[in-house]
Amino acid sequence: MNTRRNLLFDAGVAAAGLAALGSGLVGRDWTAPEPEYAEGDSFGARYFPNVTLYSHEGRRVKLYDDLVRDKVVAFNMMYTLCGGLCPTMTANLRGTQKLLGERAERDVFMYSITLQ
Repeated sequence: MNTRRNLLFDAGVAAAGLAALGSGLVGRDWTAPEPEYAEGDSFGARYFPNVTLYSHEGRRVKLYDDLVRDKVVAFNMMYTLCGGLCPTMTANLRGTQKLLGERAERDVFMYSITLQ
């Protein structure tokens, strides 16, 4: 039995389908391009894509070649505008950095990465 709610839902699905068809989303090739990997046969070279990132100073770096290869690293994923847990996480990282002392940025490298 079709209720008014079912009819409205079906009309919404049909409208969304027509909108997707008209926007070119249907039939588009959604396969991701093959990521670039570093040269070499080490595990890291095969595991980490060698994508280009930008430092807080605007300097271009390669994820594997410049930041990971032959290093002990810790990554922190974050948002630049975050008022929730981010300040606490940053304080914890700062505490970890203090515990590492001179080993920080010599033996252990800590990176914070944001998508923003």
